[in-house]
Amino acid sequence: MTDAASLTHKMGELERPFDAYLIIETDLGFKQLSTIPDQANVEDIYSDNYSGGPYPNWIQKTIDEKPYWELVFSDRYDVFERFVSTPQKRILDIGSFLGIFLEVGQKRGWEVLGIEPSKGASAYSEKQGIPVKTGLFETFSDTELGCFDVINLSLTLEHLRDPIETLNRAYTCLKPGGLVCVEVPNDYSPLQAAVKSVLNTPDYWYAPPHHINYFNFDSLQATLTHCGFNVVHKLATFPMEFFLLMGDVYLGNESIGHQCHQKRMTFETNLSRAGMSEFKNRLYEFFAKEGVGREVILFGQKPR
Repeated sequence: MTDAASLTHKMGELERPFDAYLIIETDLGFKQLSTIPDQANVEDIYSDNYSGGPYPNWIQKTIDEKPYWELVFSDRYDVFERFVSTPQKRILDIGSFLGIFLEVGQKRGWEVLGIEPSKGASAYSEKQGIPVKTGLFETFSDTELGCFDVINLSLTLEHLRDPIETLNRAYTCLKPGGLVCVEVPNDYSPLQAAVKSVLNTPDYWYAPPHHINYFNFDSLQATLTHCGFNVVHKLATFPMEFFLLMGDVYLGNESIGHQCHQKRMTFETNLSRAGMSEFKNRLYEFFAKEGVGREVILFGQKPR
């Protein structure tokens, strides 16, 4: 585990004429907004997000897709249980949203706890019997949270003002041999570069101020290693850029985007129904080795 103050930046060559932000590159390789929103702005963005913020239909959309997400999350717990063998397993989900991820773990016998800044999302979790603390990770003391076998950060690290500080804190809250699972968008990836080249698009994945940090496989692994973790497993999610390269240009077209998302869900669900979940996992391990996939998923283990 290392001091977040050791992180330095070097200016990248990318300047955005269409907004007020520059992109800078850290010495760990991930990119970051040059102007980071202050803590009050971050709390304001996410305290009511998904229910009244920029994604007003996100809660209902996720509920409608719950069977699919249960399949996805079950695969994630399969990986956890390969590395964590304690009889009573305890997991913390930082950015737990509706608690579906934790509900899957609870049904498998895990003791679960969520932290979620969105009031609407955390209220839904509590109604489903999922224990959740409303607020940001840094709001709660180590004594309030306790120790965990696994800490999950799905689509969270890209939003944080100081991802190093969060990972260092996660390291402290994990038991020896415990896992941190980090999922982030795979940005500035080879397939995104291909899309830009073929379709002449701007950096369509660039999303300030909501996305502060931009990772890929190499930079996320460097970041986890910097914070003391040994990366023990890598996965990708379905490379959505395949659709763009096949001519389904969903950028700026919500209808096409919805169709592509549905196709991805159908593909993975049908593989599961065909008894080919293990094949799907191997396929996504292969994508991870090649550095492609819409999201990076890395599993870091704290030394015993």
